[in-house]
Amino acid sequence: MTNYDHLLGTLRRAVLDIVIHMAAQPLVRYSYANPNETYRTNVMGTVHLLQAVRQVNPVRAVLNITSDKCYENREWIWGYRENDRLGGRDPYSNSKACAELVSLGLPRFLFHPGAQ
Repeated sequence: MTNYDHLLGTLRRAVLDIVIHMAAQPLVRYSYANPNETYRTNVMGTVHLLQAVRQVNPVRAVLNITSDKCYENREWIWGYRENDRLGGRDPYSNSKACAELVSLGLPRFLFHPGAQ
């Protein structure tokens, strides 16, 4: 996910309709010791994937699976919903919130009419 050229080459060799993105550095404790790697993998990996998908046809959809840790921790008994406030007070959780924002905003830029 962190090597754009390799990712693009891999996607070009595949026949894809839908891409399900679950790649991540998934360990909270590890993220404290390795925040750069965590952000590079979880945030920039998502950016790389969306940029590469743009170059590959005919991908019809990308589904980004992140984590409930991307939401502000409210310490309540209910599950989180996609319209809950994003949060993240540790590198892992914050990187997943950032990946959510990338998934929301970047496609509008990359795939709008006239995008290059």
